[in-house]
Amino acid sequence: MGSNLIFITGACSSGTTAVRSGLWAHPDCVSCFETSIGLSLALSLEDHNHRPHWVTKPERYGLSKPARLTTRGAMPDILASYNKLIDYHRSTQGGRIFIDKSPHNLDYIPMLHDIWPNAPVVFTARHPLSWIPSIMARSMATPVWAMPNAKRSVPDACEAWNYVADKLMGMEDVIVVPAEHVVEELPGVFHYCGLEWKKDYLNWAKYVTPKLNIYRRGNIKYANCVMLGKRIQNMPYRRINRLTPEQREYIVANTDWEMLYPAAFTEGLMRHARNMDSR
Repeated sequence: MGSNLIFITGACSSGTTAVRSGLWAHPDCVSCFETSIGLSLALSLEDHNHRPHWVTKPERYGLSKPARLTTRGAMPDILASYNKLIDYHRSTQGGRIFIDKSPHNLDYIPMLHDIWPNAPVVFTARHPLSWIPSIMARSMATPVWAMPNAKRSVPDACEAWNYVADKLMGMEDVIVVPAEHVVEELPGVFHYCGLEWKKDYLNWAKYVTPKLNIYRRGNIKYANCVMLGKRIQNMPYRRINRLTPEQREYIVANTDWEMLYPAAFTEGLMRHARNMDSR
């Protein structure tokens, strides 16, 4: 799509990191810790004293001391600081396309489209029967600040999933990747972003680790977070057995899964859960 910037968003634990790792394996692509640029831009409009995390916590973003940035929250200053952050990682990792991956950005995609109209947006989604037991088992309180606390109860988790689905259905010019089929969908994501696909990019650590070594040599605590293993895989269903049959029926009845997933896929997940119950 002719852009030097790619946005990846979606609810936490829905495949955003897997998609980012696949794209990061491409020699033209660079990335860093989640910037939540949309949130920073929104906060800067409300509070000119706001400073983004890459300024207040530069080590998390792989910034060496000479590259530390100073800014206040006015939008032009945030954008200038953000562009310097991007340029720094392009120069150190040796690529031209910056991948900005952050679940928080799903609330600000229209703003990001206005500022970077040619930047591809990749949105990951995960079926509620698979996502809800996963997110409730994680340590974070809520995937996105504006959403209900998905850890509190199954009804709140259903409301949170519907919130993300509604956001997605209201968007244009995005490509949607189901986490349960991320391996099969990655070639299409590469094509959408104007990049050449190679199956070996599934072995993401082989390509990404050398890009991060320069930061480690500089004694900066920085690494690609939460990816388990050295190869990208489809999201598993193993946590479904943490839900009772009544909870699973409730989730199917109280989420708008039909918007994103066919009934046959839901039935497949339910059959998988029943097999677990019979063990």
